[in-house]
Amino acid sequence: IIGTAVALAAKDPAKTTANPATGPAPLDAGAPQNAFQPLKLQIAKREMPASKWATDAEIGTAIDKAAAFLKSQFDGGKLKEYDAKERTKCSGADALAVYALMQAGLASHTDPDLDLKSPYLKQLLDTMKSLPVLEQSGTYTRGIELTALALANRGKEDAPEIKILTEGLLDSCNEGGWPYALQPKRVGSRTTKQYLQPAPEQWGDNSNSQYGALGLWSASDYFEINADVWDVIEKHWTKTQVPATGQWPYRDKGDNVAPSFSMTLAGVASMFVCHDNLDAATFGDKVGREPFSEPLAKALTWLETGHNIMSAGGGKVGYSAYGVERAGLASGFKYFGEHDWYKEIGTNIVHEQGASGSIGNGKSDVVETAYHLLFLARGRHPILMNKLRFDHFWANRPSDLSHLTKFAGRELEKTFNWQVITTQHDWSDWLDCPVLYIASHEAAKFSDEDFAKIRAYVDAGGMLFTQADGSTPAFTEYVHTVLAKKVFPDYELGKVPLTHELYTVQMQAKVKPPLEYITNGSRVLMVHSPTDISMYWQQDAMKSHADAFQTAINLFVYAAGRSDFGNRVASSFIPDAPAATAGNLVKVARVKYPLPTWNPEPYAWKRFANYLGWETSVGVQTFETDMDALGNVPIAQMPIAHLTGTNPYAPNPKELQSLQQYVNNGGTLILEACGGGTFNESAHKILSNFKDAKVTKYGHKSALFSASAPGMVDLGRPKIRAFAMKFYNRNAPQIEVYAIGKGRVIYSEVDLSTSLLGSKTYGIKGYEGEAALQLMRNIVLWSAAGAPDAGAAAPPPVVGGTP
Repeated sequence: IIGTAVALAAKDPAKTTANPATGPAPLDAGAPQNAFQPLKLQIAKREMPASKWATDAEIGTAIDKAAAFLKSQFDGGKLKEYDAKERTKCSGADALAVYALMQAGLASHTDPDLDLKSPYLKQLLDTMKSLPVLEQSGTYTRGIELTALALANRGKEDAPEIKILTEGLLDSCNEGGWPYALQPKRVGSRTTKQYLQPAPEQWGDNSNSQYGALGLWSASDYFEINADVWDVIEKHWTKTQVPATGQWPYRDKGDNVAPSFSMTLAGVASMFVCHDNLDAATFGDKVGREPFSEPLAKALTWLETGHNIMSAGGGKVGYSAYGVERAGLASGFKYFGEHDWYKEIGTNIVHEQGASGSIGNGKSDVVETAYHLLFLARGRHPILMNKLRFDHFWANRPSDLSHLTKFAGRELEKTFNWQVITTQHDWSDWLDCPVLYIASHEAAKFSDEDFAKIRAYVDAGGMLFTQADGSTPAFTEYVHTVLAKKVFPDYELGKVPLTHELYTVQMQAKVKPPLEYITNGSRVLMVHSPTDISMYWQQDAMKSHADAFQTAINLFVYAAGRSDFGNRVASSFIPDAPAATAGNLVKVARVKYPLPTWNPEPYAWKRFANYLGWETSVGVQTFETDMDALGNVPIAQMPIAHLTGTNPYAPNPKELQSLQQYVNNGGTLILEACGGGTFNESAHKILSNFKDAKVTKYGHKSALFSASAPGMVDLGRPKIRAFAMKFYNRNAPQIEVYAIGKGRVIYSEVDLSTSLLGSKTYGIKGYEGEAALQLMRNIVLWSAAGAPDAGAAAPPPVVGGTP
């Protein structure tokens, strides 16, 4: 089997090669060419080794169970657990549980009660508002209530309550920190500048202070919070940090000064809140600055050191787990050190969940369950973009994606997250996101291995987006002369036509910023913006520069498809299957011709081979074969050939003769238009060369679409992509089989190659991912078995999918 794209040759990282250690076995040129016999393949499904990480489905189930548990604890809109106690002591727990249920509804859509507009949540929110706030827990309660009401986004209905809660937090802010107890209401009694001065009472602790800052951040969606307030809060966290390690203690005075894990997470999240409100303009039009302040950089370094992020039992303490999630989402970091924090801690939480749905040390505890549910739900959302972190200036716009994801959530009516990744981890880990974003104002320093990983990610279905920060010519020159040449040496950057889907797929921007792109003819592989559009993301200038945001949404929707964006841990990656035995191997010729688009999706057969290996134990080995040499290939050794492309190609007479000779000798030629595009013109000319061929159209009731040979599956009506359904008016062309001599041509006007990647790129006239794998499975195994029942009658058209 051809080696993975990550094992690319160092001198030419864009070309996929065979295993450099062994390479494909040479064909026996002396073997008889007309001696094809049906292969007797041994079919046995292999089970993939169980992942040590929780799957997206398992996380979804855990969210549903935890939400059901929390719902069971409410009666009449209030928590039953506290009814026998003094109710005013418990409103904080009510607010936390309500907020967790709201987030569960955004991350899983199985319970209509958890829709933000449902009568059930309306009752919980209205009851929460009616509960008095006890002074001794006022900061926690107000902070969480503000967060829940801001998420509900009910406008005027909640504005008076939000104002009261906000004023309570502002009145109790002392030197940027908060105590447990709220001070008596003093509306208008303190000016912004007076927040700089200590109040008579002790300021409190960092635990309360993080919830005070979180509450004001949520309130800022309704009311403007003066920048001086955020400046004071940032000064508080800077002052209370332990300079030597970058950690934070619970208090900065008294007898409890030792730093702690949970307070360090609180400090990181709170500092990011301050930066989000203070740095938008500062970083918006400048380049060449470090993305983080010195205190924040120190804290992040501590979290990235060793196994620090897995402190406190790897998330088994709900308060700390929620702190990890807040720090992880605020920074965007997918990894802290070697740890994928969401995947690892999420797995621990799933395993800790009890039969009742409660989570946390085996207790039926509302607070613990709510905190853990918040971790799972808030971290699960689809990833809008992966931003690549590298040496030097990788984040001139540190809050660009934070603001962009908010805009995307509003426009697409879906909650999103964003990530920061590095080349220190494998490219397959990046496939939980459809876009890789690289930006700077100067040339980056990537190794050949880095370039190979970027290419492997794109080959596997991702899209690369690069931008010149500050619109600097230096980075655009680097993209043109180095990055694009290293990653895509066979293609050239060109201007994106103003009518391209990249400008129109989701939103219609009045101003279309100039973009450049590389396409393989089926899909866009890379987009470059020579002008700085993320500057406006950083400035959160949604109104004044809506076009910059709309362009970004179009890039994402083009790469991700228009629906079913996929959650954080979901991935299209299929790991390598165990090697097949020599007698259980199907060899496939990849037909070459003098255009780079002869092999537009070099990873498609690799991913299919992995799929087939796990599902059937049958191996697939591919060989590059020139078109004019295909007729000399020994059929017994290579019974199947694949000819595809994205641009028209007119074979010369020698090449046409070679194709006909291969099929006449007994070979099966799979002829397919990658992307469903203009290569179909070439396919029709090639087919016209096969004179007197017997043509059969194959659909969902034929031998090709049923279990007519060992290992084949009953496909029914294979689903086609929503775009293809619209293009073909729900009536996709049928598979056509041309019986010629001892062999056959299997022709698909509908894309298979790009669809085999499992990506959901918009604009592909092809099959849905799983359907493409199953269809190619049947094509290969049916052909290897000698095409039983080759004369089946033509059935109804192949249709399917959802619009």
